[in-house]
Amino acid sequence: MPVSQEQDDVLSLSFLNNLEYLHSYCRVPLKLTDGWFQLPENFLCNQEPTPRFLFGIYNTKIAIGDLNLDGKDDAAVVLTTNYGGTGNFRELAIVANQDGVLKHVASVELGDRVVVNNIFIQNSRVILDMVTHWPEDGACCPTQNVHKTFQYDALQKEISEVQ
Repeated sequence: MPVSQEQDDVLSLSFLNNLEYLHSYCRVPLKLTDGWFQLPENFLCNQEPTPRFLFGIYNTKIAIGDLNLDGKDDAAVVLTTNYGGTGNFRELAIVANQDGVLKHVASVELGDRVVVNNIFIQNSRVILDMVTHWPEDGACCPTQNVHKTFQYDALQKEISEVQ
């Protein structure tokens, strides 16, 4: 069975809630505190000011398992960013155990306002149970239930979707 952990696993979630992540669009490291990084004033993201910037772990679901086949547990989390508008952009982030040090090593975008119901690691792959947008869905309201599978390439430090 895949291993999935939610808020009841305080130690793992607590650690990931206070880790530094490289923001995929802003390209700057951001240290979370209790799961969030927030700046109420303008934040310069990729040379663009944002009226209100909020970045953090989405819905407290995490998965623990070996993603790079080194025999050590790694983690997968979903991060979310709001730049001050209505969009909430999700990304899958991999936190790898590198010689006993857990570090954010890669991310891949999932979309605006997608809903991630659950996250698992099985056979060194991340599986997301999520709701995405059909072409006719409004941005607010995705309705397409999907399972997406991702694989982390430790040499390239990239995440790719597996069909």
